[in-house]
Amino acid sequence: MKNQHVIETLHSKKQQLLLATQLVKMILKIDDIRTPGESYSV
Repeated sequence: MKNQHVIETLHSKKQQLLLATQLVKMILKIDDIRTPGESYSV
């Protein structure tokens, strides 16, 4: 990244990890709510 003159701060890296973790938790919660085998009629 230094060759490309891109500088990322520690704060931005922490924020990216925090947001990715929150996204995974949300996906897992949605997966818990919808169990396999359930049928939804639209």
